[in-house]
Amino acid sequence: MNTIELFSSMKQEGKEIFLSAEDLLTMFNRNISKNTELLDYIGKKNIFEVIGKTRNEGVHSRFIAELLSGDFFKGQSRESTLFHFLDLLLYRSAKENKTSEINEHLKKQILTRSLLIENATSVCELSVKEYQKLYNVNNTISTDKNDRIDIYIRYKLVTPIAGRNTLEIFIENKVNSSEFDSQTLRYFEECDNGGYERPFQLFIYLTPQSLRDMENYYGLDTKYKPTCPHYIHICYQDILSYIIEPLMNDESLDDDKKAMLKEYVSCLELPAMPDAESQAPGNELSIMAISSRERELVKTFMEDAINRRVINKAIEAKLDEPLYSVTSMGKLFNATEAMKEAVKFLAGNIKPLVLLKKVNDCAIVGPQNGAKPYLVYSPNAWRTPDKTFCKYLPFDDLYVYSGKVYVSLRLAVNAAIEGYKKKRHKSNEELVSDFSAVFSGKGGGIPLVSEKKQNGNAEADIKGIYIRKNIPVERLQKINDILGEQFSVKPIDNEAYNALMSCNVQLYYDEPVTENGLPREIEGLLQDFSGYWTYEQVGDTPFFFRKDIADDRILNINKLKVFEDHNLIEKCKDTSLLLDFFNSRRNLILSVYKVMLEAESDRNVYKEKISVYRNCLTHK
Repeated sequence: MNTIELFSSMKQEGKEIFLSAEDLLTMFNRNISKNTELLDYIGKKNIFEVIGKTRNEGVHSRFIAELLSGDFFKGQSRESTLFHFLDLLLYRSAKENKTSEINEHLKKQILTRSLLIENATSVCELSVKEYQKLYNVNNTISTDKNDRIDIYIRYKLVTPIAGRNTLEIFIENKVNSSEFDSQTLRYFEECDNGGYERPFQLFIYLTPQSLRDMENYYGLDTKYKPTCPHYIHICYQDILSYIIEPLMNDESLDDDKKAMLKEYVSCLELPAMPDAESQAPGNELSIMAISSRERELVKTFMEDAINRRVINKAIEAKLDEPLYSVTSMGKLFNATEAMKEAVKFLAGNIKPLVLLKKVNDCAIVGPQNGAKPYLVYSPNAWRTPDKTFCKYLPFDDLYVYSGKVYVSLRLAVNAAIEGYKKKRHKSNEELVSDFSAVFSGKGGGIPLVSEKKQNGNAEADIKGIYIRKNIPVERLQKINDILGEQFSVKPIDNEAYNALMSCNVQLYYDEPVTENGLPREIEGLLQDFSGYWTYEQVGDTPFFFRKDIADDRILNINKLKVFEDHNLIEKCKDTSLLLDFFNSRRNLILSVYKVMLEAESDRNVYKEKISVYRNCLTHK
């Protein structure tokens, strides 16, 4: 059975398989017949790209003006295009709580399809001063700025509506920049005609925002919104979905016009470098809108397990994320995947509690600061094996005094000093004297035990005594020398820890248990780390792993004593092959990733993925 047949059979059985870079690329190349349509689609060029104007604001303004004025669309196509545009404005004005910006008489004509257009005039980069002069706007607002309207369209109505026979649309178009110097506020003040017989006026703000942003408009950063509250905000995705795609399906539209629209759609949807004059990040590809066809092609491409894995692993290689193999399998794993696979292998050879003890003995029991464990065994007796629920006992923070476990050194020492005072019949003065040589810092500081409240200590259960809040662990030996063996405090050992993990309640004074099956005393020791862990069921044993295992520590699992002469996890040697693939197919990889990124509806997921994407662009 060859590699592809093996993968197919395992996929049918619902099993996950990890392949080497060579296997992945071989299978990806064998997928060529399935991938040809997307590869050709992304690889094609449109006329806007040829002339270097894919993100030129003036070019887009002229095309939108031509589209909405309907100069080269005749009859039904022109009217349906205008109605689709006005329907869009009704929808967006409602989403943005700006319904009052559309006159009620005009709204009724739009909804009933009673609006009839005699002719339309469009102008791009119309000077505000020229507009005021041509259309006799008696506006007292004066400005020294050479303000220009990006797109101005004037529709003459066949039949007057509420005494008005003209509809004006003002569009401020932002392709690669945001509003500056309160433009929209000035434009509205300069162009608004307050007379009774003024035309119907609609002020529009057009940007390449995604539907993710537009559908959650109140959460959108204000820097992307128009300053003037009278402007209705729409996006290029709206233009594509509401106007262009329906128009392309109009049978009355001739083939030449459809071909022109296809070119423009290609310009909007294909990831492109911003033009030199744009304010977008210098090397970031941009997508202004995504057609339903492109969305479906990318979705189908990424539904294939090999395609998806090749794209993801190539990105990991680009970002210098180390990849690993486990037990010389030659397969590709990131740090967390490698840890999971290693634990599966170990669990078949070692009892779970023994494995846990070995893990705690290793240097891999913490992230960069060594504070929390990477791997935690989760006994069924007291842990709900759920992917979103994880609690663990903090091994490094547990201390034992008189057979009981305490969650911090301070609590254990407090209990020990209380027992020492009571059993040895010590007065407060004698207690302070006994511990007078123990201070919080080197060469002095706050005393461990005091009859005076000071910054850094707290009242103990012993009346009239204050004990240091933060006790340095290096003081423990000196404290135990004073307490003596009977009252000494010790860090928890593996035997006691495993007993806790197994919930051996008999060991702990037969304390009444909670509904979770834990002694009440132990329940307070648990720390909740939901969301920071990933869950894996290994046979009948549930394990929890950190999601962000540090790459420089993953190889330390090889220090497990049972595998002294064997490197369980090794760095893969073929990461460079994936990097070469990324460099040769950069446009494909980044284009697919960018399309998926712009189609992502969850804003938090988007923020996480956009950082990965930008790292790919800037990482050398």
